[in-house]
Amino acid sequence: GILDIRAEYAAVNRNVSSYRKTQRILLGISSEGASVTAYSDGKSIRKVTVEVLGETGRADEEYYFKDGKLFFSYAVTRMYQSPFDDSNDTITETDRLYFHEGKMIRWLSFTEEIGKYTAEFAQKEKATLSNAKDFTTLMVTPGPVGPESSWYCAARQAGVCVKYSPSR
Repeated sequence: GILDIRAEYAAVNRNVSSYRKTQRILLGISSEGASVTAYSDGKSIRKVTVEVLGETGRADEEYYFKDGKLFFSYAVTRMYQSPFDDSNDTITETDRLYFHEGKMIRWLSFTEEIGKYTAEFAQKEKATLSNAKDFTTLMVTPGPVGPESSWYCAARQAGVCVKYSPSR
């Protein structure tokens, strides 16, 4: 249940410094920069972070895995009070998404729980599972990432097209 997911999330973050870290800079996503970082325990990816910087804010997403399956995703959007100034940023959105056996079982947006049987819930589940799969594929696929190699098909060598759209 939810308590097990929270315990696994805490364990991944407690051990993240011992994991192998791989980072890729993404070109063409934002003029201010974007990157994906994967943390692997030697057997599989345990955590993927996505950072997209903008002139007026930033978006950060985290994906957590156990045995190759997504079990939790956390996303934060921050808006700057003035361009390029993150000293007084304001969190404008947070999402906590809980998964079990390939299905989203809970979605907290700030502190509001989004209804499980809504179209919005189904769309968020589908987009998050797709992004998590695409990012893990991207991190294990050799080659450059950017407009020339087509970020939108960055994992082409593995026969997978990455169609990332921020979960906002």
